[in-house]
Amino acid sequence: MQPGAQPNDVITVTLGDTPGDAQNLLRNPNGGDLYTIDNPDTAGAPEVPGAPVNGVREASVTQQVSVASTLKTYTLATLLKVRSAYDNAGTPVITDDKLTYGLSLKVESTDPTGKGITPAPLVGTTINLDSVPVSRILVSDAIPTGTELSVVPTPPPGWQAVYTTDLISTDANAANWKTFPLKGADTLAGITRVGFVNNASVVTSVAPGTTVNGFTVELKVKASAASPLTIANIAQLFGQTPGTNAFVYDESGDQSPSNFNPDGTPFAGMDPNGDGIPDALTPALLLPIVDDGFIDTPSTPETGTDPGNNNTGNTNPGNTPGTEVGGESNTFTILSLWLQPFKMDQVAHLMRSVRLATTTTSPTRHPSYRLA
Repeated sequence: MQPGAQPNDVITVTLGDTPGDAQNLLRNPNGGDLYTIDNPDTAGAPEVPGAPVNGVREASVTQQVSVASTLKTYTLATLLKVRSAYDNAGTPVITDDKLTYGLSLKVESTDPTGKGITPAPLVGTTINLDSVPVSRILVSDAIPTGTELSVVPTPPPGWQAVYTTDLISTDANAANWKTFPLKGADTLAGITRVGFVNNASVVTSVAPGTTVNGFTVELKVKASAASPLTIANIAQLFGQTPGTNAFVYDESGDQSPSNFNPDGTPFAGMDPNGDGIPDALTPALLLPIVDDGFIDTPSTPETGTDPGNNNTGNTNPGNTPGTEVGGESNTFTILSLWLQPFKMDQVAHLMRSVRLATTTTSPTRHPSYRLA
């Protein structure tokens, strides 16, 4: 720091040298690099003789801090959710339909809130897992009305798939979670939430600048479901900031990081000392912000919606920018359209001419024909 630095001057420190602080790039030697070095071939296991197949890699990270200010450290984590696939099984009924969702966990390396926060890694918070209190990062997804879990999820490396059969009125971070395979008399149809936790022997934290992909959930429509069926759901993230143990909570559907409103202000009651960080530790302050993650009214979700299926729910039509708290549901409507009786030539004509489109804002129609 220069001797003439004044209070509130911003000091920028960069470790490494890559465009936009990109990670894991092929090294471009230009000075100031932070890069990998191959071990000598004689180092022994697990060293593999020869040069690395992906070459020498480099990365960088930049942090900013104001002169004479107190260092503010907090985990800025965002949970993202998209509907990645829909399969109507080629039939006119909806009860054999399946939907697939992809979830991603992103931990920021820079502060998008403008509060001068030094981003921290994401670590676990206490949950009940297989009847034992443990510290885990938890990604939770409530099973929406009219559906059930179709298959046991395959987690990304370093993570475990989990489930709970507790009543949906129990918040996810207070539920009794179980690891797969299914325990006792549990069934896929009886699962109320599915989720993912870090395998603590492999993944202890998620570092700033990291995005974890590969959380996949496949649902199928219940045999008892009736058309039209609107499927609305939202995913939730639970964790902590290391050192301060500040609670980290986020819902999918937008780009706002954990415990922050779209306008960059902390959730109400989460910043008791007014320093711009949602670091409340008192349970009485934490409980009101945690929702059960279940959409009570799928046709008109109480959370608002993410109409683009791309986690931009803060810009919903009719929403006031900066005022929508929490996440927004991913919403999809399936509609079975039963037509009046037609002759064979009429059916053939309809099969050539009818075009049914699936969008994030329009129902999916299932054509069905009865022959006279």
